[in-house]
Amino acid sequence: MCLYQAHIWAADFCSDDECEAIFEEHYNDDETPISRFAHSQNEWFYDHDFFFVDQLTSGIDDLFVGEVSQTNRQQIITAWKRQIPQGFNYVIVGNKEDFSSPKTCQIDNNKLIYLGLFDFFSRQNIEDGYVY
Repeated sequence: MCLYQAHIWAADFCSDDECEAIFEEHYNDDETPISRFAHSQNEWFYDHDFFFVDQLTSGIDDLFVGEVSQTNRQQIITAWKRQIPQGFNYVIVGNKEDFSSPKTCQIDNNKLIYLGLFDFFSRQNIEDGYVY
């Protein structure tokens, strides 16, 4: 995955099953968004090769260790701590090109807060072999 810039959301899902249902992809109808998350962002499609959802199992300070440059990582963590209430347990990362107007949303009882657009993998990360 190679993301130079990425949109990031924080999420508080009621359960793992709810999380899976929100991102479950459907390809059978061109008139329906690929997932409930895509629908919430007014998008029809996003490339799942440049999109991921991770559960925060050991807290925000360990977010993206070894994946993102220290500078980029610190900017994301600082924004998270400033904007996101405690208890949010997932991070969502999507390619800049796939979301034209990303936003905070609520899907059923699940809250997703748009954190912003961040430099993610720098060219140096790629040259150093951090990105494949």
